[in-house]
Amino acid sequence: MKKRLILPLFAIALLSCNLNSEFEAEIKTSILDKYKGIDVEYDVISTNVIETLKAGEQSQSLHKFCDSMTMVLTDLFSDVNKEKLIEYRAQELKFKGRDDYYDFLFSTDCDSPFCEELRNVITTTDDLIAHYPDVEKLTLYKNVCWYRGRYARYYDLKKEYNLYENMASTIDLIQRNEVIADSLSKLDPAKIIKYTVRHTFAIRIGEKSQTTCNDYSFDPDNMSIIDVKPVVL
Repeated sequence: MKKRLILPLFAIALLSCNLNSEFEAEIKTSILDKYKGIDVEYDVISTNVIETLKAGEQSQSLHKFCDSMTMVLTDLFSDVNKEKLIEYRAQELKFKGRDDYYDFLFSTDCDSPFCEELRNVITTTDDLIAHYPDVEKLTLYKNVCWYRGRYARYYDLKKEYNLYENMASTIDLIQRNEVIADSLSKLDPAKIIKYTVRHTFAIRIGEKSQTTCNDYSFDPDNMSIIDVKPVVL
């Protein structure tokens, strides 16, 4: 019975040792690359895997984040309805002081970056109005952010403008995370998608020595470093 237990434990320990060797080799290369042409001594103090992130865990975490943030936005935009969208759509006509401005906007004579941006916004608004209330929430909120941000910019309301710019950026972040979460949900939940390794090392240049600790994120598919964050010792 003891032999049966010892063999799997030995295999796990061997795998861990091999992984640490791979991590250390990659980290050493990345560190010493910064000191090319300089005579340095590099010593490993410790290397530990502090996180093994799996596809299922990350997918659930991202979905939870997206759902909670969308709920917050839903409260913030609770006053939005079809009538509001129609009102927002007409906003630029008031700013320009001409009812035929959109005829000009969608003509070939209007080719500025703003015209291109406004055309895309109006096209999205028309689609939202046509399908309301069966619309994608984040697309709706981002569309409204544009109009409110445009209003704030027109009247030089800097705080309000920054608020809606930040909201639009938050919506972009949620949408990107939704795509990642959906992609991860198609993988084996047990698939490892990231290792985080805490590595402490000492660098000596001449008489001076410095100890540093970093958290290194590794892509398990090619064992390359994808992120580095310093750790305060």
